[in-house]
Amino acid sequence: MRPHVVSVLICLSALPLALHAAPASGGADPAQLIPLDESGSPITLINGLPSATPSCIHDQVTGLIWEVKRDDDQLRDKDWTYTWHNPEAANPGLADGNGGCFGGSRCDTAKFVADVNAVGLCGYHSGWRLPSRKELVTIGHSGRFSSPQIDQGFFPNTVNGWYWSRDDWAPDNGYAWLVLFRDGYPNADLKSKPFYIRLVHQAP
Repeated sequence: MRPHVVSVLICLSALPLALHAAPASGGADPAQLIPLDESGSPITLINGLPSATPSCIHDQVTGLIWEVKRDDDQLRDKDWTYTWHNPEAANPGLADGNGGCFGGSRCDTAKFVADVNAVGLCGYHSGWRLPSRKELVTIGHSGRFSSPQIDQGFFPNTVNGWYWSRDDWAPDNGYAWLVLFRDGYPNADLKSKPFYIRLVHQAP
């Protein structure tokens, strides 16, 4: 049965999203979001929106701090993609994969996590990680009438594409879950494929 399931999954990637898992709903409440600068200090709001581009967003409802992507061709640029890799997982995925990232080498999720912790994003030199699928959908917003399905006032530079979660796909751990921010749908795909990434940190 497993080869049959895998073949169906591969086909699902190209089929209408009505066949995928259910989408996220609602989305993060802007009134509960605190924008943070590179050092982790709060950014003031003007008319309910950050007065400067944030580096991170603290969601007071979930207690999670989210990386905000950049558009600068540097480490956290929105366009970089990564293969899924976790050396501690039963199936670690693909290290040094065929993604495209800053520096052009080791374009996998584990390396990106290590690099973001090393630079101390928003004041944290450890604890940055891939989000779970359930965490990732909390910032999706399927009620929006435009793409991407996220509040771009707080999460600028979000691509209409698939973002990795840390979760294996239970039927076959050669796959992992992702969320499509074009419409908020989750799905699973091969860990060896390159996709986007947004890290998360637990608030203290």
